[in-house]
Amino acid sequence: MNRKSMQIFSIGWFGAACCIAAAYFILQPDQNETDISAQSTEQEQAEEQTSSGTRNTEEHIASLESDGYVVLTEEEYSTIQEENVPSEEEETNEVTAILHIEQGMTSGDVASLLQQLEMVEEGSIFQQQLQESGLASSIRPGQYKVNSTMSAQDIIHQITS
Repeated sequence: MNRKSMQIFSIGWFGAACCIAAAYFILQPDQNETDISAQSTEQEQAEEQTSSGTRNTEEHIASLESDGYVVLTEEEYSTIQEENVPSEEEETNEVTAILHIEQGMTSGDVASLLQQLEMVEEGSIFQQQLQESGLASSIRPGQYKVNSTMSAQDIIHQITS
């Protein structure tokens, strides 16, 4: 191909792209018209369903119950929710302690100390979690406030950071 042929070829492609872009922007329907037509279609479908004899409430409930669902009225639901609210007497007994880690203590020492303070059930499991996380050598000396509701990962994060 010579230079003139290449120029004509590129002008042709440019012209085609311009025509397609113009058609795209000029012939594109307005977004508002599309939204309005979609809304009217949805309204027509809703009216069609109500007029064509939809199932009544009892039939809906029976269908849901046959599928394994439990159907409650708002009153029944609110009474169940009120019953599930924990009272002040049912408070969990949270035990808080100060964990004192001294320089040179090993992960086994810390685990047994936490077991003595009843912060973990099994010291060996805590020590294993500490070693699996790769933080057994990152224990920092100091005093840490821990409570019985903390998970092992929370305690590990607190004593290693």
